Formats: sequence, C-alpha cells, structure tokens
Amino acid sequence: MADVAVVRWLQAGAVAAGVGAAMLAAPAIASADNGGGSAAPASHSARQAGAVKASVVGERRPTVGPRKVQASARPTADRRRPRFPGFPGPVTGVGNPTGNDDPSTSTEIVTGLFREILRADPTAEQLTRYTAVFDARGQAAVVNRLYTSTAFRQQQVNSYYLELLGRAPTAGELAAGTMELRMGVPEPLVVAQVASTREFYRVSGGTADTYVQLLYRSLLGEPADAGQAAIYVQELRSGRPTQVVAVQFIKANAFRAVKIQEIFQVVLGRAATDAEVASYLGSWIRNGGLAGTATKVLNSAENTGRMTTDGVPLPDMVAVDQLQQILMARYNEDPDGFVNLFNTYLKTDPVTGEQCPSTCNTPLLALITTGGLTRGIPNQAIAVTPITAAVSSLLPTQNEIDATKALEDPLQDPDLLEDYLAGGTVLAKSVILTADDGLYIVDGHHRWGGLYVINPYSQLSSIDLGYVPNAQEALKETQVAIVAEQGYLSAQTVTGDNLYTISKDDFDDLVEGLIDSGDDKDKILKIFKKEKDLTSMAQIQDYLWANVIRMRQFNEPVAGATSRGYMPQPPNSDYQPLMHWMENGALSYTMPVIGYVG
Repeated sequence: MADVAVVRWLQAGAVAAGVGAAMLAAPAIASADNGGGSAAPASHSARQAGAVKASVVGERRPTVGPRKVQASARPTADRRRPRFPGFPGPVTGVGNPTGNDDPSTSTEIVTGLFREILRADPTAEQLTRYTAVFDARGQAAVVNRLYTSTAFRQQQVNSYYLELLGRAPTAGELAAGTMELRMGVPEPLVVAQVASTREFYRVSGGTADTYVQLLYRSLLGEPADAGQAAIYVQELRSGRPTQVVAVQFIKANAFRAVKIQEIFQVVLGRAATDAEVASYLGSWIRNGGLAGTATKVLNSAENTGRMTTDGVPLPDMVAVDQLQQILMARYNEDPDGFVNLFNTYLKTDPVTGEQCPSTCNTPLLALITTGGLTRGIPNQAIAVTPITAAVSSLLPTQNEIDATKALEDPLQDPDLLEDYLAGGTVLAKSVILTADDGLYIVDGHHRWGGLYVINPYSQLSSIDLGYVPNAQEALKETQVAIVAEQGYLSAQTVTGDNLYTISKDDFDDLVEGLIDSGDDKDKILKIFKKEKDLTSMAQIQDYLWANVIRMRQFNEPVAGATSRGYMPQPPNSDYQPLMHWMENGALSYTMPVIGYVG
C-alpha cells in the first residue's frame, strides 16, 4: 500500500494534488526514503552487495516515547511547519558544542557550514546572524537552519534537474520542488519524481532499456549492472510505470551508498570507508533517511575539527558555472554552442575577464581534469570496450565526409583495397571511435566512409564508449577528454566534395582520377576484377556509386550533426591518452560537476 500511495503522489505531483493530499500520503512518502513499503533490491551490483551484508529494506523505526519540551511563548517557524515521518525536525542544540567561546571558532564553523551546505561564503550580515545562532544554540542549530532554508532547497532542486535532465528547472519546477522539500518530502522521492517524468524517459532514448541505463548513468555514475538492470527493464516491459521503478531505484542500497559518499566528500573532504558506508546504510532509518544522514555528518566531531583546523575549501564556483554552461550548451556551430563556448571560456582570463591568445583559464582546466575525483558520485559512466561494429549500422555524427579523403587510400593501396573487398572484420588503417555499442561514429568518419563505399557489408574494429543518451553526449565527453589532454579544442575543415552531396558525374571523375594517379593502377583494376568481377572503369564507378546512394539512404547523419570543423580531433590515432582520461575517474564530463549534500 505504501508504494501505491507514493506512486499516486508522483503521478499527480504533490503540489498539483494540494498540500492536504500530500500530507495524507505522508507516511508512505516518508517510507520511500526510510526503507518501508514493498521490498526494493538491496543493491544494484555484486560489488555493493558484498560490501553491505544486510539490507535495511523493510526495517521499521523504533518507537519513541513522548518527550517533554519547554513551553515557548512564540513557536518557531520550524515547529509550525508540518513534517513528514522520517524527516529530522529542528535540532535544539544548547550552547557551543566545542565549549570554546573564541569568536574565531564561531566564524570558522559558520563559514565552513555555508560552504558545505550552500556552496557559498556567507555575507557579512549572514555571518553576524549565524554566529549569534551558533553562540546561543550550537552547531546543530546552524546546520538545521541552513539545511531547511529556501536557498538550500532551491539548490537541491536545481542540482536534481541538472543531474537527471541536463538542464536547469523552470521557475515553476523550481517553486514546486522547493515547496515539496520544505514541506518535508524526502529528497530521494523528489529525485524519483524527476526521474519518472516523460522527459527523462524521452531523453534516455525512449525505451525501457535506455531508461534504466540513464538511471544508472545519472544517479550512480556508472554503467548499468546487467543482472539488476534486466529486472528493472522486465518490470517496465510488463507494464510497471516508471514511477514504481524510480522509487525502487532510490530505495536500493546502491543509490544510498552513492549519496553517503557524496556527503562525505562534500563535508569531510574524503571518501567514506567500506565500513562507514555499511554502518550508515545499516542505520539509514534510525538516522532519518538521507536528510538525517547528511545532518549527522555535518554535525560530526570530524567535521567540526576540519572546519576549525584546516578550514573547508570552496570550489571555484565561477569555473563550476562555466563548465555547467558548457555541458548544457547545444552541440552546434553557433557562437554559444558547445565547441565555441568551450574555447571562449578556456581563453578567458578568470581574473580580468580578458581574452588570451591561448588557454589561460587554469581554474576551469583544473576542474575538468580533477573534479571527478572530488564530487563523491562515481565518475565511471564511460565504459571503454573494444568491439566489432557493422559498417552498415553506424550513424555519422558529422554532416560532411570528404570524398577524396575517404577514398584515396583504398583506391591507391592494393593491399588495403583487397582487405576491404574481402569483407569480414577490417582494421581501417586504425580503429575508429564509436559510442552506444556501435551505433554512433565519434571519430574516424572518413575511414568508415571509405570502407562503406568499397564494401558496406563488412565490419570494422572500434573502441566503443558505451551507452550515451544521444550522439551529442558522446561528442561532448570526447571533447572534454581532449581538452584535459591538450588544453584546447582544435579544428579541421573539409574542403573537398562531400559524399552526401557530390553529383554522380563529379564522383565518377574523382574515382577515375584517384585510380589513375596512384602508383599501382593496374593492380587496383585487377583486384576489382578478381573480387567483384568488375572489368571496366565504368563498372567500378557504378558499383561504388550504388554504395554512396545506400549510405545516403540508410546512414544519414544524426539530427543536428555539425560540419567537420566542430568534431573531435584526438591528438593520437590510437586514442590511448583519451581512454586514460575517460577511465581514471578524474574527468568532469557530466553533471553535477561538484557534489552537494542531500
């Protein structure tokens, strides 16, 4: 019954259904974060299952007797606000928990908590106000006020939309999500609400399989676990609504473990140990779900020591904003498109705002090359895998392929031509770069185009980047890796005839010219006769042209494909430096680019 109430709330929307309806569903809604209701998978992978021996799903909150509270002539706003079961109420700490009346301590702790919770420094007025709260009621009171503030709730909603939909929320979405959180709706349920939308399903690729893949990529930062993902996919195919699957996903220990790691990185500046993760998972209900876990770590003695000893470093929020703008930009040729905006920010002095002749934005470059290690969420969504891809199934992500560049090598190199015509798996001089299990070409378009025109029924060797929700995401993550390797994005233009637009007469002239100008014309003609029984130049031209027509019909460039000048230009043909960046976990190529508590 609990899951049914949660799903109905998700389908209607708490705000659309009214506060009264949301409050009626409160026990079931709270259980979505506390582990109550129908059983959810304990973990998404064998690795996580091994680290956590006991599932907390189904565990019940211990009964707590009534507490005596001191009467107050004027109840606080926090006490007047209705709260959902499992959401921590106001913490009434007494005095300074450090036992230190040194005003510098108050300043350090308030500043540290602002940086951890709001990811910003306090203004002079806020510093004065919150140090007074700290001196009177202690660290826990400051944590509670910041954690329940409108500013923090808005930040949470914004980060959820960036993480799941790759965009900022609209004004209406921001207001609705903020209201839900301030009412006490558990954060994971708001996450599930966004993840169960039609937009998320469409953005993922529009199938049950891609929906589950994007859940893993967005919320866990890793490829889908084959075994558990198959269960989710089967549920969706059998008619289960996305709301049910999304709730199951956020109730599982794998999601909770990621949130624990994110909190530890933001608050304590380190990764949680396996033992700490297991301990917090085991006490998830007792602590009060995600919000209770976050506030417990924020109030920990370790955090107090960190704030008063070394201080809490604040990420360069200008660089954070720039990278978020870059990742949200459309992959097109506009001045504010991904490539142009990327190069503009890389060559903008972060202090003066002036343009530099070369890369000078060191904070942005540092965030790109190291940010993945400190955001808490795993940065392992790129699954680099050598594969064999069918030439006729690949889709180009650029809208032009230079006919001369594509055909010059196979029409002038007898050995290469013989390999191409023989079929099977071909190494087109070197491997190409693909994504989504051999669906999109990321780099190597001309090698693919040449092989396609010679023999569209062959296969080629490639390095695949794994699932991506769309072709543009594959291009973006590759470009980010290129920037990490060389510090800028280079460009290359296509000046010859485009295979997608060249006329038959021009194509025939080009083919004849390439064969005639090669060093082994006679051998090239003999290979065409031997492999395809083509005995004249006209027959060769017609055979190749038929494959060009096939390419245009069945392998059109993806929607929104750009020209060659805006495509990735890897510095090495073997891709090894890029693979290093994509696999080492340090690269910032997805959002959120920094971690957030809650």
